[in-house]
Amino acid sequence: MLIDQQDMEAQEIDEIGKKIKIIIDSLPDVCPILSGSSAFELANKLNEPLTGRKFEIFLYPMAFSEMSAHHGLRKEIQQLESRLIFGSYPEIVMNPGQEKDLLTELLFSEKDTHFRSWPLSIQ
Repeated sequence: MLIDQQDMEAQEIDEIGKKIKIIIDSLPDVCPILSGSSAFELANKLNEPLTGRKFEIFLYPMAFSEMSAHHGLRKEIQQLESRLIFGSYPEIVMNPGQEKDLLTELLFSEKDTHFRSWPLSIQ
């Protein structure tokens, strides 16, 4: 069974948990790597079928200490208000001046359904 969905996130593939379970059980030398931006939705589809067969790694936004080590403490203190408003997602941090557009894209993208119905506006 070949799942060739390069532009698709794992939570978007029908019955992904069952498909990966079959791969793991049938091909012990194969180690599938799954990723997705919606950890909650992905966990719901994987937990039961992959019990005892998975290892999860969570990637969080960059920490203040990481940002200070990279940019310097003074610059991070100057950026504190922006970081509190827009967060420290790598895409946002690496593209100053585009924070509003990038955060809007992150929150309301077609792949992420959790925020679509929120009456949220980014000031």
